[in-house]
Amino acid sequence: MRAIGRFYSAGVTETIVEEATKEKEEQVSLDDLVTEASNDRIDNAPIVKLANAIIENSFRKEATDIHIEPFATETKIRIRVNGDLIELMRISAALHVALVTRFKILSGMNIAEKRIPQDGRMSQTIDGTVVDLRVSNLPMVYGEKVVLRILASDDSVRRIQDLGMTDYNYERFVSCLKVPQGVILVTGPTGSGKSTTLYAALGEIAKPNLNVITVEDPVEKKIRDINQCQINEKAGMTFDAALRSILRQDPDIIMVGEMRDAETASIAIRAAITGHLVLSTLHTNDAASTVTRLVDMGVVAYMVATSLIGIVAQRLTKKLCNDCKKLTMSKEFDNELLGVDHSIEVYEAVGCHKCNDTGYRGRTAIHEILLSTPEMMALITREAKADEISALAREQGCKLLRDNCAELVMKGVTSVEELIRVTYAV
Repeated sequence: MRAIGRFYSAGVTETIVEEATKEKEEQVSLDDLVTEASNDRIDNAPIVKLANAIIENSFRKEATDIHIEPFATETKIRIRVNGDLIELMRISAALHVALVTRFKILSGMNIAEKRIPQDGRMSQTIDGTVVDLRVSNLPMVYGEKVVLRILASDDSVRRIQDLGMTDYNYERFVSCLKVPQGVILVTGPTGSGKSTTLYAALGEIAKPNLNVITVEDPVEKKIRDINQCQINEKAGMTFDAALRSILRQDPDIIMVGEMRDAETASIAIRAAITGHLVLSTLHTNDAASTVTRLVDMGVVAYMVATSLIGIVAQRLTKKLCNDCKKLTMSKEFDNELLGVDHSIEVYEAVGCHKCNDTGYRGRTAIHEILLSTPEMMALITREAKADEISALAREQGCKLLRDNCAELVMKGVTSVEELIRVTYAV
């Protein structure tokens, strides 16, 4: 059924777009879309079928985001697959308002409000799987742009072994999780898999005899036997307010979705010092700069040094398509990046129909894990610069993001181009 859905849906979508366009041209009233008395008509309305088809096609192509973008004469629909946006379809601009209205109804937004951004959430069943979507709406010049983030919908949590860590990094990460109190930070840019790593860590350490509480915005994956708290800033439920309350809930392990400000960071660090295990994320380029970022946010350096267990910096790198990757020899510039003194066999991306002519299929994570040691604590306490922290970390066995990615290049998993794209700035 999944295979039939995947190959049949493309042709069906074209028919649905034609039906929706024809209906719009005939000026059929869209009032039925917002009345509960006409459920049969709603389910069969072409615009409803189009909204469903967009989500179904995107899910089957393993997309993470859907972008519905209005322009003067048409609406472009693009999806993000393996980190890149690819075009799914284009529809008439006349259909845009009806399509956006449909998504706003499903996600609980105010359909009359078109001047300010809104956020919502919805779900849809595809091939027997319930798919959760986070919906964001933003007014543009030619109408409202809608972005739907496709979230993992089941209760299953990835194991740490499935995160793509090397055996060396896996041992270092597990050693961090065995420490009963302190703070473990996962850093990286947006969309680098930080939440997945945190959930995997919680799955490893959450036991029936422990009280685990999370503070998230939004709650991306609902996990059994873990207390999850949703942030609502409009109602005054901010990260720091939630965190203060959580400390009165007798927690053993606290997961903070993100350290966004000095107040949240300070409370989380104090919680770690007072006997709790705290896991959180931060947006920094590498592990070493995370320490200086915390100090810049206003957390006292000795408190960072005392509470820190370890820092995991990570990125997602695209994997070469096994059906079309091409063997070549590395050039002089490549050798310098790879840390070798002679040309070696590497693979480069080509592109075929199986990978949408991108040359890549799927992604894997690369990691850099800094551990807190007495020497590292002394360095942090005296507010050392990031390059000093990085140098000591390397001496103590920390393999940098570039080292991890270079290893994947030499194994034929990814390309030199990806090595440059992902790690050149770090």
